[in-house]
Amino acid sequence: MNRMRQEILAARLGEFGPLGEAYVGRFRFGHGFAGFAGHFPGYPLLPAVVQILVGQIVAEDLAQNETGAPLVAAAVEKAKFVREVRPGEEVLAECRRVMLKGCAGFEVRLSVNGEAASSFVLTAPQDAA
Repeated sequence: MNRMRQEILAARLGEFGPLGEAYVGRFRFGHGFAGFAGHFPGYPLLPAVVQILVGQIVAEDLAQNETGAPLVAAAVEKAKFVREVRPGEEVLAECRRVMLKGCAGFEVRLSVNGEAASSFVLTAPQDAA
């Protein structure tokens, strides 16, 4: 497991699991979180690539629980990043299974205090649906 994945998992608050119609994970990234390094000096923000990795980690857990098979994500679609995520904020990652352009995927939404931070869809390869 690479260092960034390890640090994201270390920032997890409790276990992943169902909440309403979504599968969720909660995270809190402290000032020392590696993802803030260099993004940006004096004004740390959670990079988009880290937000996508957070969503992928939650989607992987959902896929593993549903099918016992690992998630294979081929693409990130419909990505929107609308709110800065700062150190110390609690991030809620919600994941749902969806179909997009005939491909199985996972819709992911990250929010802070009920305010949308980002959303995107992780799609699987055509033959992995």
